[in-house]
Amino acid sequence: MIQKYIEWMKEKNYGPSALEGAAHILRRYDEYLNNNFHLKPTQVTEDHLEGYVLYLKQTLSNGTLRLHLSRIRGFHRFCHQRGAMLYDPTQDLMPLKKEQLLKSVPTEKTLKYLLDQPDEHTYHGIRDGAILELMYSSGLRNQETRDLKVGDVDLKEELVRVRSGKGCKGRTAPLGRKACALIQKYLLVTRPKYLRSPGEDHLFLTERGGSLPEWSINAILSRYKKTSELTKLITPHSLRHACALHMLRGGAPIQTVQAILGHKRISTTQIYTRLDSKDLKRAHQKFHPRERLAKRQ
Repeated sequence: MIQKYIEWMKEKNYGPSALEGAAHILRRYDEYLNNNFHLKPTQVTEDHLEGYVLYLKQTLSNGTLRLHLSRIRGFHRFCHQRGAMLYDPTQDLMPLKKEQLLKSVPTEKTLKYLLDQPDEHTYHGIRDGAILELMYSSGLRNQETRDLKVGDVDLKEELVRVRSGKGCKGRTAPLGRKACALIQKYLLVTRPKYLRSPGEDHLFLTERGGSLPEWSINAILSRYKKTSELTKLITPHSLRHACALHMLRGGAPIQTVQAILGHKRISTTQIYTRLDSKDLKRAHQKFHPRERLAKRQ
């Protein structure tokens, strides 16, 4: 049924990134059920699902966990509608609260410390620094970053073109100056060293000259997280979340952030506008007339 579900997604014009991600998520789900219960996904109950959610929570960030559950829900709904299951076991599964997302976003101080880790005197340090700066600067997803071609970055205009965004919708995003400088250094120093085939047009390459595999950016983040002695979970998507939240907190219009991230609906971007108590306290002290008066006195 998993293959049938993926084929159905293709018919509904899901993009390559979504298809690849769904296949990976459902294969992992299938392996877990088979290894632990000798069950197929069409045989699960709510108890099995709750156990799987607890299992995923041990290793996944909140945003990645929500994506896994979304695909699993879609799969079981598909199976139920086609008679492969008597009922949909996910219908009563409690959704994760989007409000929890902000708690997992790294602070500006944390990210600065992390982004300072790559050694710009080494080939892989230049590449890694360019990747991380780009993702934080432009809010790119993991897949979008790995899919970039050399011609997709315009260093003169400080822009990056995302050709295959979520749902196959392309967009153009700004490139920060630090990201531009590191990408330029990477193109001059590291990429020629890594390049094996003249026809390879992916922007970021492995040491063997190929395009970056799915796990690569996670591995890069994990390596620098260790050297920076950070304890908070940081994933590729954390950089995208941080880009959005830090821009909004800096005063950027929400429509601008929506365009940079490529969100179809502004409601998706509005998750980042939900302020925590410290934000509210700072805003109250800054803007309430009585607080301003108290400062002058």
